[in-house]
Amino acid sequence: GNRAYDVLFLPRDGAGAYDLVWVHGDGPLVYNPGTPRGYYGGEWDNLCTRGCGPDAGIVTSEGSVLIGAPAGPTGVDRLPAGGRWEYDVAGNGYGTTALLQATLPALRGPRGHGAVFAGTRTALRSDDDGRPGSWAALGEPGGEIVALGEVPPSAALPDGRLLAGMYNGVSYSDDGGRTWPRARGPTGSPGTSPTPSRSSPSRATP
Repeated sequence: GNRAYDVLFLPRDGAGAYDLVWVHGDGPLVYNPGTPRGYYGGEWDNLCTRGCGPDAGIVTSEGSVLIGAPAGPTGVDRLPAGGRWEYDVAGNGYGTTALLQATLPALRGPRGHGAVFAGTRTALRSDDDGRPGSWAALGEPGGEIVALGEVPPSAALPDGRLLAGMYNGVSYSDDGGRTWPRARGPTGSPGTSPTPSRSSPSRATP
């Protein structure tokens, strides 16, 4: 289908210039009108140089493209700015369903950039722009992760908070992803979300 999982803005050489990237089931497609043999009427080029079917994508603060898919050869693949694709950089092998680069000051890596998080059932973290060898496996939020987010710092949460959304609820982390207590609703019971539709069985949690 033509579903867009993410829409990204990839910095181009020159201040204030960006390329539009459509994270699509066929790959990360970059808008390039008139490209020969391009997708969808010759308007989109595929950034992938091998088969990939990403479900998630981000552009990091250092200009790298990271893509992830829940199955197949793509775990987390990385295209560094001005470089070539690096494959399965997280080494998790079993796929990735969500990606996030944190903006919270408490989650900056040694070089001052936000930590990158990925995961399916286990959260993964890189403090070095997703480079190979920089990933560590963290805690398990308690289901298949379909979205990652963050809560900005406040008086109640001076360091902010990470969130992991799943089909069976939401978990949070206040320690950089090492542990993930289940978020609770107003009655004190664990928060839940609607049962997945039949159109997305691969993302359902047993």
